Formats: sequence, C-alpha cells, structure tokens
Amino acid sequence: MNRLDSVSRRLMVRPPRLRAARYLRGGTWSVFGLALLGAVGLGLHMEADPTDVAVRTLVELPLTLLLLDLWALGIALFRQSQRTPLRVPVKTPPILAVFHLGLWAGGIYAVRGGVAALLGLLALLALGAAFLEARLVNRVLISEDTAAVGQTEAPEAVPDRPAGPEHVYEAQVILHNLGYDVGGIDGEMKEACRDALRQFQIVCGLQPSGEVTVLTMLALRNRWSAREAPGRDSR
Repeated sequence: MNRLDSVSRRLMVRPPRLRAARYLRGGTWSVFGLALLGAVGLGLHMEADPTDVAVRTLVELPLTLLLLDLWALGIALFRQSQRTPLRVPVKTPPILAVFHLGLWAGGIYAVRGGVAALLGLLALLALGAAFLEARLVNRVLISEDTAAVGQTEAPEAVPDRPAGPEHVYEAQVILHNLGYDVGGIDGEMKEACRDALRQFQIVCGLQPSGEVTVLTMLALRNRWSAREAPGRDSR
C-alpha cells in the first residue's frame, strides 16, 4: 500500500491520467505472472513427462518474458509524464528483449548439449532481468501516481510522516540530479543516502531525520520542477 496517498489527497489534485498509473502498476505484475504461466503452459503443451515439462518450461521462459519487455516498452513510449523525474528509458526494454532472446537460444543449445546446470543458470538470469525491469516500471508508475501536480495546502500545515520505502529510488534520483551524493541509485536506504537527505532537509527547513517523508518528497519534487523550468535554478 502506498503510504503517500492518504496525505497526498489533501496536497494535490490527481488527473485521470495519473490515477491510471496505479492500475498499470498492477498490470505490470500481472504481465510478469502471465509470462511465467506462459512458460509453464508451453512446457505442459509440448511435453508429457514431468522432467521434460520442467526442462521445456526453463527453455521457453526467456521467450515468454518478452511479453514483459513489450509491456515495459509501451510504458516507456506512452507514459512519458513530465510531472516526475523518473522514466522508463526507451532503450531498456529492447535491450532486455535481445538479452532474453539470447538466453532462449542459449537454453536450446544447453538442452541439446545435456548441460542442465547451464539451462538453470540461463533461466535464472532471464527471470532476474525481468524482475528488475518490472521493479523499474513499478517505481516509475509510483512516482507518477503520487506526483505533486497542484498543492492545495501549504506544506507547513500538513503533519509530516514516512512516505514509505517505495519512494527511496525516486528520492535518490532527484537528489543525485540536484548534486547530492547518495552512494548509488539502487532503491536501498544506505548511510550516504541518509546523509544526502539530511543535507537537503536542512536546506529546505525540514526536520533533518535522514528519512524519506511526505514533505521531503514534496520538497524534492518541487526542487526538481524548478530545476527543469527554463531560466530557474533549484540550488
């Protein structure tokens, strides 16, 4: 559950296009699950012996994960929101699609060569790449869904509260773009990221907790918006 929503309802207006992002987030994981079921379905359809079914499922998994690559490409092409700094890079899904096709071809040769360990490794790599892709799409859509598009109250009038770990990635991206050292953009709350948050919170007159909070996210997005506006400087 997105813990920014309950406060952001009082802070911002949500156009229908932004509300659609939450449904697309669910759709992302549904497509991921459908790709997994597709691999199992192909295994059951093409083989009868349980061992052969398992092998065929692993072989076809990278191919069915192309469905997620197509979904992510659609998000990248048609959800280029200007209200959030997060984007799905258009080149990422095609690169992963080629990667998945390569793993699929490698799986076929692994089966022909009788190298079961290699087949398992290739399937694991395909699954891992797809999971990271789904997480990236999910983070972008969370950012879009909760983007500040029109404050209706002064931030000082709203009690601060944790925004949730799902916003760490976006906070890192904005802080990095503003010139802060976050110790890497990975969605993990590390000490370097906490230090960067404290520095930013002090500059903005917020409680320097070093945590991602609702008011911190609003301030970050406002600074990013000011930085993106022509002729304006956010620092």
